[in-house]
Amino acid sequence: MNTYISPPVEPDETLLALAKALALSLVPRTPEANSLVEHVFNQVVALEAPDRERQRRSGLAPLRRAVGALVGGALRCWAGAVPSYVYQPVSPNTFSGLSVSYRHFASARDALVALGYIGMTPGIRFPAADFGDGPIWAGRASRFWPTDKLLKLAEAHGLPAGAVKQAFKADPPRTPPKIPELVELRDFSQRKNGQKVQGRPLPINPNDPVYQKIKRETEAHNAYAETIEVTGCIPPRWYRVFTADWRLQARWYAAGNDKTAAYLTMHEEDRINDIHINGESVVEVDVSSSQLAILHGLLGKPLPDGDLYDVVPGTDRKIVKLWMTISLGRGKMLSTWSRDTAEKIKKACDPHAIHAGMLRTYPFLAEMSSIIPDDLRAAYGTHMDRLVSLYLQGIEARAISGAIAYVRAAGHLALPTHDGLIVPASAEKAAKAGLEGSYRHVAKIIPRLEVERPSRGS
Repeated sequence: MNTYISPPVEPDETLLALAKALALSLVPRTPEANSLVEHVFNQVVALEAPDRERQRRSGLAPLRRAVGALVGGALRCWAGAVPSYVYQPVSPNTFSGLSVSYRHFASARDALVALGYIGMTPGIRFPAADFGDGPIWAGRASRFWPTDKLLKLAEAHGLPAGAVKQAFKADPPRTPPKIPELVELRDFSQRKNGQKVQGRPLPINPNDPVYQKIKRETEAHNAYAETIEVTGCIPPRWYRVFTADWRLQARWYAAGNDKTAAYLTMHEEDRINDIHINGESVVEVDVSSSQLAILHGLLGKPLPDGDLYDVVPGTDRKIVKLWMTISLGRGKMLSTWSRDTAEKIKKACDPHAIHAGMLRTYPFLAEMSSIIPDDLRAAYGTHMDRLVSLYLQGIEARAISGAIAYVRAAGHLALPTHDGLIVPASAEKAAKAGLEGSYRHVAKIIPRLEVERPSRGS
């Protein structure tokens, strides 16, 4: 698509709800993008004329970078297949470790809104839960979008919608992010006013041998990552999150406030094409239908031939996968779409048809809670709707942890995802062997693997 779609005159509620994170690591990479940013930046500086002496003293480069990130981020998301707003929390403490400081972001934001280049709705905040020690706040971050004025200016500088993605590219921070807590143990999350509220932190006995093993495992991988050059994303460092018990959740999370530059939350196409490990391009080795495969292993069922989600003729695999993800999250098979499910998905397929097809193919899904050990059931039975998903995540994370260690022992760094590994291309064989062996040991199943390789030049 080479033509921009004009944004609505009034903020659109659907676009507000589906906004994407603003990529503050973006910088202009082409002559056209640099020309556009320079044009806008000069107007920003002129608008701030009373503060120019202060700006000269501190340097204008950081402000220009903030202008470029806001302009580029807003244009990239609006020029996508489905135009979207961008969001950015504007509390000063949310800018720690980002490519743009709060002060320069605020200056750029205010000027671009005043100049009519960026539209904005302020964030909202409300108390979502209280565990007895004060409220936990939730809300919606400020939203931004390009105005018609900016879209026309971009086209005048030779930047049609189809050219924007390659014109602005990420230049992530090179300083490793700070990790407040290496291992977190939290209570079950809640939902309040439609928002997920993170569970409160639970005390950890530092002498617990299970905790000590997890901590050593995480420290070892972080220490190894310090010796390896990783480009195209924030230098990866990890922490682990558990829910109520060391067997629940257990996932590896990439640290860093900029979710568009941390490899685990980057756009999948960008991470496979832009990330390099010690100068080498990467591949992503994923376990196909990971949690459904784990269910087969735990229940002693062999994997059937073919795609595990190919159970309803004519139905998009992604929709069946979504149905399965929601079902696991609720601990029971989904029979109706939830209210917040996108209308196009509701119209695309009847959930009853998926329910019938999955149950016909996998009768054990009717009793998926049978995988929960008796002691977990006794301790946390009031959260049975969450236990299935969290227990499967825990099994999955243990299998991924074993694969990480296998690849590291082979002399390579693996960047874990929730169901696979990103590794240098030369380590593909080691990643496959590590995942197959670890899933066989932990989940009692030999998984099917899929490999994604770069599709474009870096």
